[in-house]
Amino acid sequence: MGQPLDDLLTLAERTYVRMQAGELIGHCLEQGDIKPFQELVEQLVLAGAVSLPVLREIREEILDLQSTLRQEGLAVRHDLRQALTGFGLHMPQLLGRDFPDMLWEVRSQRLQSRIREAARDLSGEDLRLVDQVCKEAGERAVRIATRLGVLGHLEASVEDWLGSLAYQAVRVEDGLKPPPDASRAH
Repeated sequence: MGQPLDDLLTLAERTYVRMQAGELIGHCLEQGDIKPFQELVEQLVLAGAVSLPVLREIREEILDLQSTLRQEGLAVRHDLRQALTGFGLHMPQLLGRDFPDMLWEVRSQRLQSRIREAARDLSGEDLRLVDQVCKEAGERAVRIATRLGVLGHLEASVEDWLGSLAYQAVRVEDGLKPPPDASRAH
């Protein structure tokens, strides 16, 4: 009778930890401070190999967020191209770089100069609007790139610990003793 209850508690605990991780990921993205998330991951690591499923779920959440942000980044490029086309500026070479570089390029002075050169025949009001569109696209792109950078750090941290815990779990499963903890050595 204890087994189903144990499984239910384990599921509830995993769900709680996953929710806590989701909140901490949100905090990291808003504040840029990854320390609280790292502390949670360290607590999970200290719990041992039983944390592997939760860490995998946390990694999946991070990967999902990265995918969503990449889609938002592609939308920035698309929206900028559409807006420029609306002003009669057809720039097919605009933002042709690979994804991560493209986000930073949106904000670059080089791109701003190319767009201003192409827009030189526009009226003053249209030129001001083009500048505003470029500025807003640049701000969106920087926010996305910054968040992707934070998520990259979180993902790397989780991946490192997943590898270590998986190694430990295999050693324990094979009946091998885990290596002595160097921090406990005299």
